[in-house]
Amino acid sequence: MSDYSLSFTTTGGGPGLTGRLIIAMPQLGGGPFEKSVVLICSHDEAHAYGLIINKPILGLAAQDAIADIRLRPALTGENAPIYFGGPCDTNHGAVLHTPEHEGPKTRRVGTEFSITKTRDALERRMGDQIRPRESRVFAGHSGWAPGQLDDELRRNVWLDMPAAADFVFKTPADQLWDKALETIGIAQSSLSAMSADTSAGTRPLN
Repeated sequence: MSDYSLSFTTTGGGPGLTGRLIIAMPQLGGGPFEKSVVLICSHDEAHAYGLIINKPILGLAAQDAIADIRLRPALTGENAPIYFGGPCDTNHGAVLHTPEHEGPKTRRVGTEFSITKTRDALERRMGDQIRPRESRVFAGHSGWAPGQLDDELRRNVWLDMPAAADFVFKTPADQLWDKALETIGIAQSSLSAMSADTSAGTRPLN
């Protein structure tokens, strides 16, 4: 990830599903969203943008990003993984964190998260200065065209649920998809029936 930088463009961020989690259903099997849980960071009429929160990139740690962009040598490296945020623009990334420490380029996501897409955010995440209580480094993001995510939700391609920082940051990544389904009361045995539900298309987005 020699081209790693913390900058990509998002717009809007209206109410929609911003600050909520969406859970991939079986229709998305076999692709980058299989068994994904995505935090929606921005959702409005123009687009939707989010980060897959349960797919660490094997063999790639946050300390590798430090080496690639040559941060100050005083910074302490960590073995925390870099997460695959989605298939869009994978050479760029962001730091998702709890909102105790925010800068001028930080954007609030719901009530329990912030996202910062600058070099300064990675320095805070990895450095000796004051850090957020929880944080996670992502490469890439997930994006949807106008109305695309809304349509997928109506067709039960995704289910949504509230997002809580403890759930996102403290649940082991390999358990997040199962735990998310449990949280909304969905048994895995019922997923096939939901996928074939002929009433899909009338599901409200609230």
